Amino acid sequence: MKRLFFATKIELDDNFTSILQKLKKNTSFDTISWVEKENLHLTLRFLGKTPESKISTLIEQVTPIFQKQSTIELKMNRIAIFGSRYKPTVIWLGFEGNDEMKILFEKIEAKVQEVGFEPNQGNFVPHVTIGRIKNILNKKRFSELISQLQPTSSQNLSIHNWSLYQSKLNNKGVEYRIIKDWNREDAY
Repeated sequence: MKRLFFATKIELDDNFTSILQKLKKNTSFDTISWVEKENLHLTLRFLGKTPESKISTLIEQVTPIFQKQSTIELKMNRIAIFGSRYKPTVIWLGFEGNDEMKILFEKIEAKVQEVGFEPNQGNFVPHVTIGRIKNILNKKRFSELISQLQPTSSQNLSIHNWSLYQSKLNNKGVEYRIIKDWNREDAY
């Protein structure tokens, strides 16, 4: 079994890098597992534990979709949390203008269900996970910090490359390995 997901690599601009540094500095007494900058990605669909026998069929089913997909333009414009302000679990960066992402998600979702995956639970929220929260000492202060650190400008992203990733959990955190790339060469 391999733990799989579809995603694209994301690089933060100076503005978002600065926000992340301030966030790390101001949460140094909290227990947060930060995602290394080289591992930042926008997840399209998390698949979870996948039998080896399904991987080639999965790739075969989604390849035509990724090959035909035009470049998607997004604006990263906010920092937010999953969970509640009383029990936050994940710190993430969010987007506006994600209608094309939702359409791509729906196409991929249909194919992964055809391969035998369970339907995605909950709403599709395009995001970049930047930290996984284990413990926050002062939740009110943390909530205020998230509000204070909202970006004053957005980062434009042109998404033209998708990958099937494997994630391995280990005692150092998460290790990512690309199993398959779909790269739109004509997008460059």
